[in-house]
Amino acid sequence: MENKRRKNQKKNKKPIYIALGIVSVGFISVGSFFALKQMKESKKEKVVQSFISNFEKKDFKDLVNTLDEESIKTNKLTKKETIEKYEKIFNSLNLTKIDGKIDSIKDNDFKLTFNMETSFGKINDISYKGHLVEDKGDYLISWDYSLIFP
Repeated sequence: MENKRRKNQKKNKKPIYIALGIVSVGFISVGSFFALKQMKESKKEKVVQSFISNFEKKDFKDLVNTLDEESIKTNKLTKKETIEKYEKIFNSLNLTKIDGKIDSIKDNDFKLTFNMETSFGKINDISYKGHLVEDKGDYLISWDYSLIFP
């Protein structure tokens, strides 16, 4: 009689173990989904922030590393020519201070605002819009001429 009771107790625990297994897999799946989404958002913000930081320092050689090379080629330029364009335009303005900030990143689109000081005066609230493209698990900025003058 006691053997029957032990067998019944073991049989009764199987559904509980199965349910716990299913719930555990569900939690792991949901957690992984949100972790992956957060990681992608972090990569997007990092590349846009790098663009801003290099722009503020007028380090156009590093700035082009945040840009998608295919988009540069689509605009019939090389990385070197893109650097030269930024240098010619922004160095000729005699910029003494550049401050940029991210306004938003939604999906793969972003908006930025820059304030600049030149020898001619202040230029405030210059709005830039752009698009991010995924490249081998990372994100790059799809470049076009509006990222020089919006």
